[in-house]
Amino acid sequence: LTERTSKKKQFDLAKKILNSEIGLDAGIFTFFDEAGNFRFSLVYKVYKGTKKEFSHYKRHTYFVEKGKPYRTFLKNIASANFTTLKDLIEAFSTYPLTREFYTEIQNWYAWALKHAWFPGGKLEENLIRLITRLIFVWFLKERKLIPEEIFEPEFLTKVIKDFGKADHYYNVILQNLFFATLNRYPQNRKFAKSGSFLENRTEFGVKNLFRYQDRLLISEEEFIKIFEKVPFINGGLFECLDNDSYYIDGFSRNEKKRAKLPDFLFFSNERKEDLSDFYGTKKVETVRGLINILKDYNFTADENSPIDVEVSLDPELLGHIFENLLACYNPETATTARKATGSYYTPKEIVDFMVEESLVECLKTKTGIDEEKLRWLFSYEEETDSEKPKEESKLYEEEKEKLVNTIDTLKILDPAVGSGAFPMGVLHKLVHVLSKIDSENKLWYELQYKKALHEVEEVLRNKDKLVQEQRLKEINENFDESINYPDYARKLYLIENSIYGVDIQPIAIQICKLRFFLSLLIDQKIDPEKENYGIKPLPHLETKFVSANTLIGLEKPKGNGLKQSNLIEAGEIAELKEKLKELYKQHFRIKTRTEKKRLQEKAQAIRQRIKELLIKNQWGEETAKKIAEFDIFDQTATADWFDPEWMFGVEDGFDIVIGNPPYISTKGIDKKLKTALERHYGFADDSYNHFYFRGMELLKEKGILTYISSKTFWTIQTKRNLRELLLNNKIVSIFDTANPFKSSMVDTCVITVQKEKAGQEHIITFLDGKKDLKNPEKYEVNQKVFQGAPNSVFFIPTSYNMQIYKKFGKKVRELLDKWWDKICTSKNIEKYKKELEEYRKSLKPGDVTLLGLITEGGQGLATGNNGKYIGVLDGTKWAKKVREERPEKLWNFIQRNNPQELSHLKSKQEVKAFLDSLSEKEIRKLFDNLKEKYGRDIFGQGWLYRIVSKDEIADVDNLSEDEKLNGIEGKRTFVPYDKGDKEGNRWYAPTPYYIDWSRENVKYLQKDPKARWQGYQFYFREGFCWNFALLPQKEESMYIKCRIKEKTVHDVMTMALHSLGIVSNKFIVSIINSKFYYHILKTFINSTAGQQINDFRQLPVIIPTLEQLKEFEAIFDRAYNIQKRKFAGEITEKEAEKQLEEIQKELDEKVEKMYMG
Repeated sequence: LTERTSKKKQFDLAKKILNSEIGLDAGIFTFFDEAGNFRFSLVYKVYKGTKKEFSHYKRHTYFVEKGKPYRTFLKNIASANFTTLKDLIEAFSTYPLTREFYTEIQNWYAWALKHAWFPGGKLEENLIRLITRLIFVWFLKERKLIPEEIFEPEFLTKVIKDFGKADHYYNVILQNLFFATLNRYPQNRKFAKSGSFLENRTEFGVKNLFRYQDRLLISEEEFIKIFEKVPFINGGLFECLDNDSYYIDGFSRNEKKRAKLPDFLFFSNERKEDLSDFYGTKKVETVRGLINILKDYNFTADENSPIDVEVSLDPELLGHIFENLLACYNPETATTARKATGSYYTPKEIVDFMVEESLVECLKTKTGIDEEKLRWLFSYEEETDSEKPKEESKLYEEEKEKLVNTIDTLKILDPAVGSGAFPMGVLHKLVHVLSKIDSENKLWYELQYKKALHEVEEVLRNKDKLVQEQRLKEINENFDESINYPDYARKLYLIENSIYGVDIQPIAIQICKLRFFLSLLIDQKIDPEKENYGIKPLPHLETKFVSANTLIGLEKPKGNGLKQSNLIEAGEIAELKEKLKELYKQHFRIKTRTEKKRLQEKAQAIRQRIKELLIKNQWGEETAKKIAEFDIFDQTATADWFDPEWMFGVEDGFDIVIGNPPYISTKGIDKKLKTALERHYGFADDSYNHFYFRGMELLKEKGILTYISSKTFWTIQTKRNLRELLLNNKIVSIFDTANPFKSSMVDTCVITVQKEKAGQEHIITFLDGKKDLKNPEKYEVNQKVFQGAPNSVFFIPTSYNMQIYKKFGKKVRELLDKWWDKICTSKNIEKYKKELEEYRKSLKPGDVTLLGLITEGGQGLATGNNGKYIGVLDGTKWAKKVREERPEKLWNFIQRNNPQELSHLKSKQEVKAFLDSLSEKEIRKLFDNLKEKYGRDIFGQGWLYRIVSKDEIADVDNLSEDEKLNGIEGKRTFVPYDKGDKEGNRWYAPTPYYIDWSRENVKYLQKDPKARWQGYQFYFREGFCWNFALLPQKEESMYIKCRIKEKTVHDVMTMALHSLGIVSNKFIVSIINSKFYYHILKTFINSTAGQQINDFRQLPVIIPTLEQLKEFEAIFDRAYNIQKRKFAGEITEKEAEKQLEEIQKELDEKVEKMYMG
């Protein structure tokens, strides 16, 4: 049932049946054997876009086997709705399974953090490493390479002392399995000697010998026999990370150095655990032992492909799980990822799309083969599916050879590799292409054979026939289909020659390597009669995936140093570099610890000599030292720099750079790194911006960069440098993917760009997947459009957007080029006041100007301590809320801090009675004093506790200029404070907030370093303001929330401007509240949620005629009065909403006509 050729026959038979029955798009097929095991498959047709052109078949399968868990099958099929094909496909989805499994693993991880102990390293990393290794073992178990009994309590009770009561299982079974079994050939396995150091001196530091014989209930020989059928795996995954001076894994008989994990972490039944500390919120979850979790799920060692999916945990789904665990561990993503519960990974459809786009573009450039032929190669269409490929899709023999040779030379890098989703995607896609071009592996074999001959004869200058024979024998075995499946050789040489990854987290690199090991392992055939059960030890991947900081390159000499580089390359350094490269190749293939040590020592000596020569040749000592000290063969090594030449031997750049760069804001970057970024790039910004610049640096000429990232760079000012970088190269395509992630994250896009200048007529393919990610709307646009757009912004080139661009693009760009530096700050507006006044005088109806040219204003006050200065008006719902919150807040504070001055209060009721007995002034004093003594945020950041009575409020209409600027004396010192409007009212909203504008307070605010005294020249001025946050995915947010600003002091989050008389504030509020202006703002100025003053300053405004001005002012008056009546309680909210909807329709039509008519 499960043998590969048999599974293919099942698929072919299902396709044949569906092809023969007219009108059938899908069918459920059950294949079973005599034992009662069965495969339950849904097979259906996939069409291109609409249901017009058939593309290929897809299969989803449940495999149900006696003695194995099948609850997922029962649960999903029993609850499935068989009404539509879409419902059926949902019932065969792997997503719920992955999510359920991940939730259990994450809860276990959170629980284990409280109970596990390792002698060194980070506990979080050690636990992720343990999960990684154990899941790898579980896949080996699926292939019958690991004995089942080592996971059975009944058996373990007879083997381990105090099993289930102590912390011996991890050491006795799992550590011995990891380090002394999988990391050593079967015939060489043995126990480390007991006794003193002198008795053990020959084995001191040997970390792949069995240990813990004192915890066994059986003899050493019997224990070794348990593992006799487990093969040697190699590859470094099970290499113990302990060394003589520093222990990480804790594989030691010394109690101070031994890792300690209680048995219950592996075998406990379900129990409730408080995991609130991990999740950052009150959370009690059900947890159970890790072995019990793994036993309850179906695993398959076969990899799912885009057209053939088994509903079980395959290596790729495990990749998603590890990506989530990494996100939970990384400080920058921990909070979000823990809440996202298993949705923190790049969706497979996106990975597939990006991999195909980059490879097609790269191969097209390198081979000159027509794109349609390449697209057919990458598709999953087979000759049996659509009879035969179209004539124009057929490849000539010389094209096949050219493609195979080109694929072999590709160099592909993921600079932020994470759990390896993109390199794995590249591997699978290239294997698919090779199997389609060269189904019998003839071309691939000939190529690798020739290369091996050249390597042995020319590179190694080794005429030893034995060495040649050994190398060629190895190649023959790799391609031998009695030993391996055909994909093994394809994968092995693609990994060796083409695929690279970097990540700043060492644990991410280990997970990535795990996935590649699994991928190779599943294509090896098991033969109990052969040495090591037919399993070829896995390659070492330390020279393929490194832990380093991609963003920081080595500082190499410039100027005079460049002249020296010619001498360097021609001399001894060039020779030594070649020797290092050769050691990297040998390291990939070594099989024993002794060989690894020998290579390590050789490489160390070479790097030391290189260091001496580099310093002589005007390289900085620090750079030379970094090169010498980075031991790439050490899997615990990590570097705060990255250089492909010295780490990978890649000197002329990569053909493809692909990935999902991390999004870390500048605030999350430490000072040292920030300085390094500024030195390297000339600026420090969000990490993803730097990844684009670095990615382009790492490419060779005409190389392809494909990233998925936040699309904030489309419009915002701070990313203009990135837009210009991309526009200075050839943009192949932009794909608006909206938010394809299951977790709540920023909107993203995929961009593919080629490192070369774009021609004048170069066309970009623009895909809009917001409505349908699988069938996006397609547009084509000349790259010059974006180069000529205001601020070089990117936008979806719909016909409507192109009309707006043609009408306003050139004029707005001219205005920005001429005036922007003079209006981008309040200070500059004041500085160029006369010049701006002259310009405004020249404006006439019909002219296009910028909002920033006809208004002034700025951000308002930040008090640094809102509770001390701001209150809410008595009689409002906000005052009611404050009265309810005060007893709660004070009681919580008393419980936490036990203050002596409030020790007489013993319950919340007593606290409430106490507060009720105080006047408002006494309450203010109480809370002020407590904050002063115990900390500003003891009641929560920004919490307000003042309630302001009407007789404390000053008459702002009668304030003198001195009082506005320096504060008020007397009893009436509170003035209206515009603190933003969370409810998003438009047109008009009364503020419930008031600030104590006493002379004493104002004087303090002017000098307090925690406050921001700014925009004071605009306090108490009428104007207009808007909500800072606009969430584009919400339908109700399809309008800007703009309203009139009355004579208030406004805060830092209230965006406020004031008309300078060319048009009225009423007119501006009206046009800004139209759908057209929302569209302009979000499409051409700032596509993100936060709308700043400078975004609004860029809005184009057509100067109205007197008639138009009156029309829009009349609309404003009507809307304003409706809002006034609503807040006065004269009409209900629903009535106001209905009346405003009618006004909105009229407004939208009038603005559309004025601007686009």
